[in-house]
Amino acid sequence: MRPPPWWTVPPWGLQRLLLLVLLVTVASCRKVSQHSPPAIAAAAGGEAGAGGGALRRLLADAALPPAEAEQVHRPFHFTLTTSFALALSVLVAALSNAAGVGGGAIFVPLFNVLLSFSIKNATALSQAVITGGALGAVAYSISRRHPRDASRTLVDFDLALVICPGLLLGVSTGVLLNIALPTWLMTFLLIVLLFFLAWRTAATGLRMRRKEREAQQAQQAAKQGQQQQLDHSSMGVLQTEGSGTLQAPRPPFPWGKLAQIAGMWLLFSGLQLGKERFSRCSWPFALLYACQAAAALSLALLFSWRAGRSAGAGRRRELESKRLILQGNIDSSSPVAAAAAGTVPADVSVSVQVAAPSPKQGTGAPSWTPRQLAIAFTVALCGGAVAGTLGIGGGMVLAPLLLELGVHPQAASATSGLLVLFSASTAVLAFAAAGRLNLQYAVVFGSTCFVSAALGTFLIGRAVRRSGRASLLVLILAGIIAVGAVVTTAFSGTHAVADLAAGTHLGGGSFCG
Repeated sequence: MRPPPWWTVPPWGLQRLLLLVLLVTVASCRKVSQHSPPAIAAAAGGEAGAGGGALRRLLADAALPPAEAEQVHRPFHFTLTTSFALALSVLVAALSNAAGVGGGAIFVPLFNVLLSFSIKNATALSQAVITGGALGAVAYSISRRHPRDASRTLVDFDLALVICPGLLLGVSTGVLLNIALPTWLMTFLLIVLLFFLAWRTAATGLRMRRKEREAQQAQQAAKQGQQQQLDHSSMGVLQTEGSGTLQAPRPPFPWGKLAQIAGMWLLFSGLQLGKERFSRCSWPFALLYACQAAAALSLALLFSWRAGRSAGAGRRRELESKRLILQGNIDSSSPVAAAAAGTVPADVSVSVQVAAPSPKQGTGAPSWTPRQLAIAFTVALCGGAVAGTLGIGGGMVLAPLLLELGVHPQAASATSGLLVLFSASTAVLAFAAAGRLNLQYAVVFGSTCFVSAALGTFLIGRAVRRSGRASLLVLILAGIIAVGAVVTTAFSGTHAVADLAAGTHLGGGSFCG
């Protein structure tokens, strides 16, 4: 058997590579946090806006109070409380990352209550844990095959390239809204949004589950009828298992597209840092924001055109494959030709199938129309604005919206996880530069959640493949969002009600400050 080409990356080899990147990043964070001057720490607060809406407010004051400074330098020890918090973090990371979300709405209250971190330091640790978990999930899924088309990767890089500019521009806009809106209003908006997304996602999952059950019942009935036909026929026995099974070649890893996403991340982070050097009501700030908007629109149009052209080429290849098979170029007496022509039952011809896709399931190749791509960009822009305004990661907004666009659940979770990785990693660097991150806790919790997220993504993905029920991922996602909504209501909601009752913190911040 020929070895795979050098440009294809085995999943576990890629995981080792990304783990090395994580360790280098943590070491860099340690150096920055120890030697960064106050000016760099203040600038890091602006960079945090590119990774999460509320981060700029959390990092506005580089000088930490004594109690919070003690939390940052607190050494990690295995106690009953920290072990329980670590176990819960492992469970949350495994389920959240398998569904394509970070789980920040659960991590922040967990670290605040169990580890006695302040909300600001709990948010910093949460971003580190989200980064570790997202890195583990992406390391496993980034080179996996699409469940409906083995010639494609599980992560839809074309769609990610279309979504990423709108997402980053939306987050940048959400930062401005976050400054202007009061905290109690953002909290109530976040609670309403999470409950709405949980309801919509649960409805989608239940609808998918019902269709899957109907499809399985129809398939079982068809198998029984085909078995009766085989029992009464005089045709020879056709082996359905063995070494003759044809498999599509492993798709080459799209290094170029991944580099383009990373380049966009660097571009928007640089512009965000540049904006923080000026007042928000000054013309340089407005000019840099206009550059962000122009770059987002231009890149979205470019990648949308490329995605549409790629989809058109894929449809032409599919039609050409069907035409060649229907022409009967293969000897009609061979089992392969009989299977392609439909004279052998579908369940018998599975192991000798040729390139023809199933008419019921399709190839799963992207067939984005200009209208769908425009909707995807608009959805990403609005989702980024909501995430930036309300201070949550984009995963809880993006994953349900990708499902609404008709993306396969496994591809939606993998694509959303990749975008969460780029968003959360920016926040981690910003928190470390500002001296908010407890590196010992970040390394322990982040590395543990790296392993648990990869393992959870593998186990849940295998359960989905074996059962054929992609609705499992959607229902897990709905459950994670619902738990986040309940936890946010129990903690942030009660604080917001207390502020309203006491008449404190009723107004927003100074926009031009």
